[in-house]
Amino acid sequence: MNTISPQEFYKKVKHPSPDILCIDVRTGGEHKDLRIPGVVNIPLEELGEHIDDLKKHREVYVHCASGNRSAMACKILEDAGVKTVYNVQGGIAQWHAEGLPTVCKSDGAGPPISLVRQVMIVAGALILMGLFLSIALHPAFVFIVWFVGGGLLYGGASGNCLMMKLLGYAPWNRRCTQ
Repeated sequence: MNTISPQEFYKKVKHPSPDILCIDVRTGGEHKDLRIPGVVNIPLEELGEHIDDLKKHREVYVHCASGNRSAMACKILEDAGVKTVYNVQGGIAQWHAEGLPTVCKSDGAGPPISLVRQVMIVAGALILMGLFLSIALHPAFVFIVWFVGGGLLYGGASGNCLMMKLLGYAPWNRRCTQ
């Protein structure tokens, strides 16, 4: 699978060409909240419906939130015969972290802390709390650690993080989410 850095991808988006297409495979809501200017939204679950149109382009660049869904999309596109497909490394999270331009549904300001970092903070706090409670009060609290660890493992393996989805509904993330 071909990969491209956010900086290299920025050059492609900045100077569009009719035979090159840049797509975002996140959900419509994610794309609406925070997006890269000039990128078309085709959610991963709808990708199959657009294969014929995508085959018309010489190059297709794909991004998502972190790179997991876009890697799946690239595999689908390559298997379907799309000529040249590139996965944007780190997705919009990396793009945003590098300070590249985004469009936000509110006023263009990004979230104070990315959702990925918020997940790390909450997961770390829950694990430490579970360990402390299991030592101080009752050993059964160690199940908090198991639950959070299992959730992180599932989220990393599947690209579907429940904690990230829940944090996306938090008031401080409603203005602009990644």
